[in-house]
Amino acid sequence: MRSNADYPVRRSWGEALRRRRNQKELSQIALAYKAGLSTSIASSYERGGVVPSIIVGQKIAKALDWTVEEWAAEAAKIEADGSWYRERFDYKYEQLQPK
Repeated sequence: MRSNADYPVRRSWGEALRRRRNQKELSQIALAYKAGLSTSIASSYERGGVVPSIIVGQKIAKALDWTVEEWAAEAAKIEADGSWYRERFDYKYEQLQPK
């Protein structure tokens, strides 16, 4: 069975990818086309389902006028500050709290 212990790492890479793609004003379909990927795998990378291999990561980075090193640095920053987690899950936590 696969462990979710690495999920925050995968998710921070995906969040960095999503932010960069949006900054470049590309859809997932356009990014997938530019990087030579299927749209389903591009979506999976953004959701944090998987982290791409270094070869695929280089293709994605190139499609976004980025380097893998810049992507890694952004992902580390996102993981360190936890902003992706708060943005996605804090509202759910607040909704579950008793009034």
